[in-house]
Amino acid sequence: MAVICGIVTAAIFQLLIGLASTGYGAYIVFLLAGVDLESNQELAVVAYSTLWMSLIAFGVTTLSAGIIGCIAGCQRGQCVVLTYMASCILCCLSSFEVIVIGALYVVNLCGNGNFKECTKEVSGIFWIVVLACALFMFLISLIGSGFACRARCYCCTSPGDVPIDHDPNLMVLTTNPSAPTLGEINSGHKY
Repeated sequence: MAVICGIVTAAIFQLLIGLASTGYGAYIVFLLAGVDLESNQELAVVAYSTLWMSLIAFGVTTLSAGIIGCIAGCQRGQCVVLTYMASCILCCLSSFEVIVIGALYVVNLCGNGNFKECTKEVSGIFWIVVLACALFMFLISLIGSGFACRARCYCCTSPGDVPIDHDPNLMVLTTNPSAPTLGEINSGHKY
């Protein structure tokens, strides 16, 4: 039960961060729509467009992982749990992408050695928060995929899927006092 609670908790965090990052990516799109391209540097426009694309991709990946995680917590089927594990891995990759692009942008923004002054500016603080959220999402996705792997191995398998070690000295527990051992059953003797 704790494994399923872990999956659902990770999925809820993924939903919240996915909504926030998708919303912010859309906000940057609307900001870029009002930018006069002739008076601004092309490098800034390319940096912003790369960032909003990565934020929207990160948000969509995170939202889909969160939705699949909530479904996996309710249904507990192997297929859904495997899908959640795969979507968590994709979410880790998109988080890493946002971390790399955001870090390059912060280095470009605050790279003159004046980091304390940069953190006082609204844009510097905001990009640091974006990086912190992406790092947090990276960790949550790793934890979610770990819970999904654990659920796949122990909680969401049918009894026939678990291999049984055959020990000839093992007794079958039953109410019948003359029950045979597994060794006798495996030898082909009919009872």
